[in-house]
Amino acid sequence: MQEFTTNPTLVHHPLIDRFAIECDGRRLAFLSYTLERRRTMTIDIVMVPPGDALHMSDRLLASALAWARDNNYTVLPFCPPAQEFVRRARELQPAAAAA
Repeated sequence: MQEFTTNPTLVHHPLIDRFAIECDGRRLAFLSYTLERRRTMTIDIVMVPPGDALHMSDRLLASALAWARDNNYTVLPFCPPAQEFVRRARELQPAAAAA
């Protein structure tokens, strides 16, 4: 098991269209996205370590979706992890909110 001297931190790197989880100066996981002129954010890829015991993919995706919502972007989940995350999020919404 990997030992870290600090807690993993989620960082947004808007100049390179990426969210990352970093620890001790190393990138542990990342999410790459593309912004379109029509206020659309396409989530292109989510890369996390095998097993993802810290659920980094969920942290990355939740942060990306929150950023998109706060900045009035529509999200297009291109990669399978993003599609699954969005599907689960929709299932958890109350029926009135989903309508």
